[in-house]
Amino acid sequence: MFSGIIEKTCNVKKLDLSSNPIRLYIDYNKHQLSLGDSVAVNGTCLTVSSIENHIVMFELSSETIEKTNLGLLTNKSMVNIELPLTLSMPALIISFATDSSVPFKNSLDSLENSIFTIGFS
Repeated sequence: MFSGIIEKTCNVKKLDLSSNPIRLYIDYNKHQLSLGDSVAVNGTCLTVSSIENHIVMFELSSETIEKTNLGLLTNKSMVNIELPLTLSMPALIISFATDSSVPFKNSLDSLENSIFTIGFS
């Protein structure tokens, strides 16, 4: 379960759409992740499949690519990273699953926040 609070942003090193399973490599320069850890990348829960130096690799299914924005990532794209809640971390508890996508309509940015407008079909 995740808090909905973005812990950090990271650069995509590579998205290998030709591999089976699809592989996403992220430059994660903190060493607090372990194999099998759950990490939300752009709001999508993924499992750490390998770690080499500071590069973390996730294996993605074709359904994940179809139903999220992860298939649109390119080298050097920035992604939002959320770590799972721990018993010592108080936070707003949000539970959800991605089962569809919606079109992005607009964003309004100010110095303190951003407002995003999405649409449902």
